[in-house]
Amino acid sequence: MKTLGYPTTHRHSIKISGSKLRIIPVGDIHYESRLFCRKYWTDFIHRSKSLVESGEDVYFFLMGDYIDGTSTSERAALRSANLHETTTDTMDDTYKGIVKQLTNELKFMKGCVIGAIGGNHYHAFQSGDTSDNMLCRELGCAFLGCTSFVNIHIQSSRAKSLH
Repeated sequence: MKTLGYPTTHRHSIKISGSKLRIIPVGDIHYESRLFCRKYWTDFIHRSKSLVESGEDVYFFLMGDYIDGTSTSERAALRSANLHETTTDTMDDTYKGIVKQLTNELKFMKGCVIGAIGGNHYHAFQSGDTSDNMLCRELGCAFLGCTSFVNIHIQSSRAKSLH
């Protein structure tokens, strides 16, 4: 797998109200691919959404391969294929639609995502943007690249002030 550069560093602050914090990793979704398991995904979405809506202190860490997209070697092959502009536009539109569908299912996570690691299956749009970056913008979270050091600062609203 070709990486997207050097490791990034990221700091994320979490304010919790209870005595328990859940951080749920989510990755290798390969949304709507041939082997995507809609039943398990729907169950996961339902359980996760219930946790968020119940007011529990729950956060998500996205771990790559959100859509099936194309692999590193496939992206290289497509770049050198000299495809018609209309073909690449159709591919871009298709992947934008897939990311929008996924984002619609994950919108309950907005504000609860620590960050998103990039995978090796994503779509590289003609604009230079990627489906991973698009997903991050839609969810309002940081894109962390393929490797990241994440410092999570946890503050409890139950803690007494240090004044």
